[in-house]
Amino acid sequence: MKNYKIVTSILLVGLYFFIMHKFVRNINPKSFEIIATFLSIAIGFCFTALSIIATSKFSKKLFGIESDFNNSKTLLHELLDKFKLALKFSSICILFIIAFFTIPEKTDYSYKLFKEIYFSVKETFSSFILLFTVLSIYYYFDLIKKFIQFVLKESSN
Repeated sequence: MKNYKIVTSILLVGLYFFIMHKFVRNINPKSFEIIATFLSIAIGFCFTALSIIATSKFSKKLFGIESDFNNSKTLLHELLDKFKLALKFSSICILFIIAFFTIPEKTDYSYKLFKEIYFSVKETFSSFILLFTVLSIYYYFDLIKKFIQFVLKESSN
């Protein structure tokens, strides 16, 4: 089962890069500054939400309830894992944006992937930035949904 997930992941990433080949050449690098700003605000939201959760009485109740999916974790652990995942994707995306802007134009090497498909290092970073931006936005929307549920449960107690 693990091998199936690994092979599927590799195929999906390869397909993603193949599709993104033409698209990333037309991206305005200024858009990455906007993405970095958005992710910085989202990271701030995470830390604010984590501090609210840490000071909440309801988090003690969540700590006492065992997870349905993993017996070694509590519901509080599951909630915090969602925050960790969103923060990891955002941090990785910001690191790729920093790397993108630190590569000088003169040293942007291109490499041949297939017959007529060339990728440059900046195009590869652009693809990763777009991928991790989409993943970050998805996990932030999931976090917002979970945080709203948390606040509603907290207020009902």
